[in-house]
Amino acid sequence: MLDLSNVKLPFDVNELVHSGMMFLGFISPFVLLALAFYFVPKIISIIHVSFGVYQDNKINSSDPQYKEKYRQSYRESIKENWK
Repeated sequence: MLDLSNVKLPFDVNELVHSGMMFLGFISPFVLLALAFYFVPKIISIIHVSFGVYQDNKINSSDPQYKEKYRQSYRESIKENWK
């Protein structure tokens, strides 16, 4: 069996944990930026849809044809845009 008792490593546990945290500190802003590019357009479309559905339903609320064919609930319009 190998005797590794005299082997000395050039770093200890504190230095290993510190270097791991530095690596995470370097990588995490890029991960957050990627998540922002993914989710921000969806959140903006939700805001646009919510105002658009409200205004559209408010403007056309007296038209009976509109109520039958085109009136959407907020949930329906979000389902269409959240793909």
